[in-house]
Amino acid sequence: MNVRCEILQYFLLCSYALLLVSACNESDDSVNNPADFDIDAYEENAPGDEDISDTDDEEADVESESPDVEGDEDAIDCPEEAGEEEEADTDAEEVDESSEQEEYADEIEIEVLEITGVCDDVTTPDGVDVCMERVNTEEDWSFLTLTIQEGTQIRGTKYFLPADSDARLPALVMNINAVLWHYDLLSSMFSQLFPDLMLEEYNMLVYAGEERELLVGTLIEHQTADLATHYVFSVWDDPSREDWALTCAQLKYTYALLSQMFTLGPVEFEPYTVYQTSMLLSCPDVPIFIP
Repeated sequence: MNVRCEILQYFLLCSYALLLVSACNESDDSVNNPADFDIDAYEENAPGDEDISDTDDEEADVESESPDVEGDEDAIDCPEEAGEEEEADTDAEEVDESSEQEEYADEIEIEVLEITGVCDDVTTPDGVDVCMERVNTEEDWSFLTLTIQEGTQIRGTKYFLPADSDARLPALVMNINAVLWHYDLLSSMFSQLFPDLMLEEYNMLVYAGEERELLVGTLIEHQTADLATHYVFSVWDDPSREDWALTCAQLKYTYALLSQMFTLGPVEFEPYTVYQTSMLLSCPDVPIFIP
């Protein structure tokens, strides 16, 4: 029975990869290349009251990230080296879920998630909280998210995670109604931690492979045809540079931390590129969302 399940999962992933190849061939916008961001475009299109679908393409240019919360901003992640995958698989068999989280944290030299209070005193000029370190209730989720209603997507927001032990920002979920872009949260709301943050420096913070300081992505609520609710996360990277690709160990670590931060339901990962999908064939420990 297990062999049949593995064969079925492999077939589904391969089919999904073919669909992604087809999608990429149909549209040049399927994956935004962080190397192509346009500073002038950012300055001309500063965040305002636009709806989230209008700002997705803008943020992709500014942050040099993968697409935004709306539609295209679903999922981005990348492979790791085979040796790391095997070690992670062995660890998963030997330890329970809580010790797995510690194992992943040790792999990238970060302590297990703790509440720091970093969001307690950070607000917009109107007094609106810009982030939370935990999402425990439907009220929390509604407060932090923006309505999407495109395809199976219902609501969505974004997150930050520390990628190393020296990261200046702890794990948090953004209030996307208050601050839409990752870059703006750092440069405006946490300017004391990231003084005079330039876009080039920002890109290094969130994309520079194992040297990155922060992991960023989206967290989106989906409702499928059977009316089941799925909470799906993405992890953004630079698809143009394999040396900056997210590793399987980093993906597992992201999954472990988000599972602590978000308690409304289990979280699932949705790959955004063929490269990410192929990595998942050898990185089986993270639940995958296939719409």
